[in-house]
Amino acid sequence: MKYHSKKLVTLLGGALVGVGAFLVAPEGALAVRSADTTGTYEICAETLYLRAWASGPAIDTLKGGTHFEVTSHAGEGWVKGYSYWAQQSGWVQNGWFC
Repeated sequence: MKYHSKKLVTLLGGALVGVGAFLVAPEGALAVRSADTTGTYEICAETLYLRAWASGPAIDTLKGGTHFEVTSHAGEGWVKGYSYWAQQSGWVQNGWFC
């Protein structure tokens, strides 16, 4: 019985180490973060939809590396602001900034 318990612990330990490997960001990957305050943020997503309102229809597609000035938060993961690249205001999903 002890042998099986040790074997199970060993297997589970190995599985956890394997899972941990997936949780580590690959070297050179961009770390994304949320806009916690107002201000200008760089978009880290490859593309990000600029929307008419939170969860609303897309009015433009913003490119990664461009900047977005956050002016307010709507909660539920959305921020309102101005895109210098698109030269218009709108909403984007929060959590895709460098």
